[in-house]
Amino acid sequence: MIACAVIGIVMLAAVLVTGYFGPGPIGNGTLTFYPFFVTITVEVALFTAATWLISAPDKRPQIVRSLWFIVMLLGLYLPSYLGPFSTQPHTPITFGLDQVIVIVLGLIMFYWAVAFGYLTPEIEEIVNIAEQRGGESSEPGGLASPNAGKSCGKAHSLPPARFTPHQKLMGRVCSYTR
Repeated sequence: MIACAVIGIVMLAAVLVTGYFGPGPIGNGTLTFYPFFVTITVEVALFTAATWLISAPDKRPQIVRSLWFIVMLLGLYLPSYLGPFSTQPHTPITFGLDQVIVIVLGLIMFYWAVAFGYLTPEIEEIVNIAEQRGGESSEPGGLASPNAGKSCGKAHSLPPARFTPHQKLMGRVCSYTR
């Protein structure tokens, strides 16, 4: 626990120092964008690696499976800074192209996140509680849906046991149509 706090404090100090020397409203501009971006990326990579190293072996998969989020945040930083809403006078990414980049990045990150999702004991417990309260049909939080037992659109060909925990938990499966 102390190691985690130390790593967090070191990371905070590193980001504040990098931010001070970097571009933007809080920085003094010593670092231009590209060295700043590389420095931030290295800091985040080192923090993630250090967190993985000090984590319990059974918790390490959670860190590995959340890497998509870190890549997404760093990836969104590029079109934000280099796009039309940047503070720079001339930006290489034009209006429209920035949206295409964000959409493509978002789709890639969505599929990466879904592919790396897995059933944790906590999620399994939530799904089991939701099923006990409202059958296959439930809304987030495990509350029974007012549409329980009613079809919400396209009939599903898979039996309820084959639905993913995320489908059950988030209410994507309104009912099983036989």
